[in-house]
Amino acid sequence: MIAVRMFEPTDLDSCASLLIDASRGVLGMPASMERAREYLEDVYGMIGFGGLVAVEGKRTVGFLMGFRRRWLEGDEFQVVELGVDPAWSGRGVADELVTTLKRTLAGKGYRSMEVMTSHTVVSTHFYERHGFHPDPTVQYMRALL
Repeated sequence: MIAVRMFEPTDLDSCASLLIDASRGVLGMPASMERAREYLEDVYGMIGFGGLVAVEGKRTVGFLMGFRRRWLEGDEFQVVELGVDPAWSGRGVADELVTTLKRTLAGKGYRSMEVMTSHTVVSTHFYERHGFHPDPTVQYMRALL
C-alpha cells in the first residue's frame, strides 16, 4: 500500500533516480543522475513550488512536482513532472498523486491545474480521465537553438 505525502528537499535524490528510470529512452530527458538532480532542484526552487511523493515504506515509487501561477482569474497549478517507478506502473500511483493534488488545490481555492505533456495515447488518456482537456486558446511553440 502506498502513502502520499508532501515533497521534502531530502526527496530530491530518490526522485531524480526515479525520473531517470521512468524516462529511459524519452528524447530530451536527463541522462545522468547529476543532470536529473539539477533539473529537479530547479523545479523545487520555483516560486510557488508544490510537490507530492508516493512512498511504500521508505521507498519512493512516484512523485509529482509543479508550481503555483498567480493568474488574473485566480491561482493555477502547473504540473511540471509526474514520474512513477516502472515497477509500479499501472498500479494507481499516478492516479493517487493527481487525485491528492486536485483535492489539496481545491481546498486551497485554486481554480485549475495545467499540464503540458507529449502526444502519446497513454498520457492523453491518463490526463483526460482526471478531467484535463485540450485548451483551444493555448498553442505551444518551440525554437531549437
